[in-house]
This record gives sequence, structure tokens and C-alpha cells, in this order.
Amino acid sequence: MNETIEKLIASGKEGPWWDFKQTYHQNNAALVHDILCMANVLHDGDRYLIFGVTDEGLITGVPEDGKQINQANLIDLLRKVSFAEHHCPDIQLHHITLQHKVLAILQIRNVRMKPYYLTQDYSKEGKTVRAGVVYTRQQDANTPVNGCASPGDVMAMWKERFDLDLVPTDRIVKLLLDYDNWEYDGFNEAYYRLDPDYSIYIDNSEREHGGQYWWSTTGIEQPYLYEYILKYRGRELERLPVVHYRNEGLKFPFPEIDTLSYPGKSDGYETDYYADVFNFVKGTLQYNLLSHIRAFYSLPGRGSDMSMPLKTQTKPPIIRLPFLLFESIEEKETRLKFIQQQLANFTPEGIPKDASLKSNQVLRMAVEKQFSWWVFDLYKHSKE
Repeated sequence: MNETIEKLIASGKEGPWWDFKQTYHQNNAALVHDILCMANVLHDGDRYLIFGVTDEGLITGVPEDGKQINQANLIDLLRKVSFAEHHCPDIQLHHITLQHKVLAILQIRNVRMKPYYLTQDYSKEGKTVRAGVVYTRQQDANTPVNGCASPGDVMAMWKERFDLDLVPTDRIVKLLLDYDNWEYDGFNEAYYRLDPDYSIYIDNSEREHGGQYWWSTTGIEQPYLYEYILKYRGRELERLPVVHYRNEGLKFPFPEIDTLSYPGKSDGYETDYYADVFNFVKGTLQYNLLSHIRAFYSLPGRGSDMSMPLKTQTKPPIIRLPFLLFESIEEKETRLKFIQQQLANFTPEGIPKDASLKSNQVLRMAVEKQFSWWVFDLYKHSKE
């Protein structure tokens, strides 16, 4: 984030999704108004209120008179404001140092819940943020507190709220999470009730098990590989392989696989096994389909359990799969880099020192299973 803020300040001007403030707000109604305007900006990315910078981009730093704002105070303020449907903007306060001066950065995360507006007026010291009014920001100017966003902007916000601004390939990724509105026929097809143009076809033709990975060659049960075909108006949008342990009652999309090292790798990270990291990234097609499948493959009232290790939701589990769940692509890149740097610390147990993993597939699979659990524990502990 520091690099982003530096570039914004270096531009020497304010913009549609960033605003400079030399000092903190003296009026909470003005602060709420600024947050609302930023939260409703039609921009595919986060927005920033940058405190300690003049309108021209001169860094002055935030005041050090003890009147610092903090995350707890901001959350408490927003909880006292009557947001429609109780949807409050998602904010995070950061402090960074630039040119030996401390800046406060109020990050307003981009969430597709626009428009944000109030159901009751919020007034402080003669300034009123009005109920039922949608505020936003155009170029470098907020909607005035006594004004309102244009009808075109408001329409665009509602379209975004209901994913109507997305092309079908992107929209169906979102629709998968609306579990209650999918209707399955009991066999291999489903349609989306609110827009039947979207459908799912399950190709139950049994194929080879899901690749030569340790978890797909377990002696407990051999999984099968199906395909989920996502469609729009009968046209195929996506085709995803799905792994199914029938007896275990465990079904999931084939995970993403990042191989950190392998035999013959020549960048200093060579191993005599495949250092595979099996994972899902929140918000991706694979992740949303996993959540969708688990919502329908669970006991009544259990919902979609996305905790890891991955296991069945229909009975006491026998199979547990140490897959990783990343919150974002950025977290994934950072965590994988950290894990790769720790590879030398992985020592498989119960493997003869003179054993050749290249020629003994059973041993190699055993090592790769241990590696997956080692990565899982390393990731878990790094987040604690």
C-alpha cells in the first residue's frame, strides 16, 4: 500500500478515489460524508483518505497533539450511524511514514454493496448527512452534502450491487454463492431461479482419478473425476473438473496447484519430490464452486463449511486434505514466497536416507503427503 500512497501524493492532485486531508476532521458529520462519498465511487479498487497532506500534495504529517484517530473510534462512530440494511463501509486505518513524517491512511475497501446511504439523518455542529440520499465523488469533488448523486451513477451502483454490470462468465462466479436460489433437479442439472439463463450441468461420466497426487492415490478410497459445466442460455461458459470421494461423501473442485520445487529445478530450490501447494483463493471460480458444492453436500442446517483441512460434512471424516485457503491473490503470492524460503527446513520422517524418490513412486507420494501437512501447519502458525 505504501507504494500506492506515494504515487498518489507524487501526482500532486486529488482524484476520484483518493483525497488529501491536511488535518483530521473536526466534525464527525463531515467525516461520515467523506466516507460515504468514497465508498460509493464507481471504481474497481480501494479508496483512500490520506491525512497529513495538503490539497497540492505537500506532506505535512498528522498532528501530534494527542488527538489521534484510531480504528476503534472510527468503527464506534460508524456503528452509531444508521446505514441502510446495516451495510457499513469496510474501512481500515493505517499509519505510514514518508519523508520522516507520519501519515494516517483511511482505506475504504471496494465492496460490491453500493449504494451506501443512511436511513436517518446524521447531524453534528450544523452539518447534516441526509437520510435516503446517495452521495458519491466525481473527479476530485464530493457530492455536496445538500446534493445527491446523478441518476446515472445511482443506477450503475445498483447494477453493481446485483452483479448486472458483469459479463456472464464473471457473473456466474458470483451467483454460485447465492445457494438458496439454485434449483437442482435431483440428477445432474440446476438452474438459477432469479435468472434461469444461468444453469449448471454435471457430467457424471466417470473419468480417471484426479491426477498423480498423493491425495488422489490414497489407499482408503480412489476418487473419481467429474466435470461441472457452467452455462448461460445453453452456451458453455466454464468447464471445471471436480473430484469425488463417493464413500467419504467428499466432493470438491480440483484445487489450484503451485509447485515450489521439483526434481531437476535449477534455481537453487531443487528437491527430489514435487513440492506442490494445493490451494483455493477466495473469490475465484474454484473457491466459489467449492463453497457452492459444500452448501449442497452437507447435513441439514450445516451450510457451507470452508474450514481446512478439507473434509466431509456428512459423517465423521476419515479423509482430511491439508489444502490452503488464501484471502487474496496478494496473500497467496506473499505466503508462497515465504514457504519457498523455508523449504530447507522440511525433513520427511520415516524415509531411508539412501532411498531414491525418483525411482520409488510410493515413497515419493509419502514424502509429498508429509510436505503438504508441513506446509499446512507452517501456514496456520504464520497466521496466529
